[in-house]
Amino acid sequence: MKNTILKYYGVPLVLSVILLALFPILPSCGGGGGGGGGPLYSNATLTGVWMAKATVGPDTLIDSFRFDGIGSMVEEYILNPGTLPSLYNVQADGSLTYDMTFAYDPTITITGKFTSATAATIGATVSGTAYSGTLRKVMNLGACQGTWSGTMSAPLANSFQITVDNTGTIVSGSGFATSFSGKLFCESGDATGIMITNASSPLDRVQFHSGTVVTGATVTISGNYETNNGNGTYTLVK
Repeated sequence: MKNTILKYYGVPLVLSVILLALFPILPSCGGGGGGGGGPLYSNATLTGVWMAKATVGPDTLIDSFRFDGIGSMVEEYILNPGTLPSLYNVQADGSLTYDMTFAYDPTITITGKFTSATAATIGATVSGTAYSGTLRKVMNLGACQGTWSGTMSAPLANSFQITVDNTGTIVSGSGFATSFSGKLFCESGDATGIMITNASSPLDRVQFHSGTVVTGATVTISGNYETNNGNGTYTLVK
């Protein structure tokens, strides 16, 4: 029988039978992150615009950032952004770290863990105070698109208007007699952004913090604003 196998099917078949006996075929593991078939995370998970919200700590803050998907934060939509790019890292089990840089304050390292491909829990210690919260991907950059009428309370009481395009970019505005730029993003009922007016300080840069979106006959965003010399509340209506 051995000679017959070699004659009609050749040596490769015999070798294949031997290899199968030694190394049986195992079922595929799929795209799991090790055990249980969970999702596999990487730096590519953290790409696009994400919104960080502090839910535990002395301040309820919402900031937004853009990540490049290969290990760098490339844009910070905050009051005084620092030197960019800054590094981030995502492990296969969903553990992540990224650095927030500031023009006038020390860098803060954020740690956390993904709970899905579009959300994570995060935490950091700032000047000895612990913060924790969520990091969520902005799924629709144009969710805040449109023309908004805004008001700011004292100490920098003002009325203004901004127009936001389908990428979340502030493309025009009025109320400060100067050009407007910046970003405004909405996600899961929260809003955050930065308005750059090129007006005299402190109205040259206004960050919208802790915005809450309420929909109805009109859409309203309200929360806290921050400048380099005075904070208060704001309201945007569309």
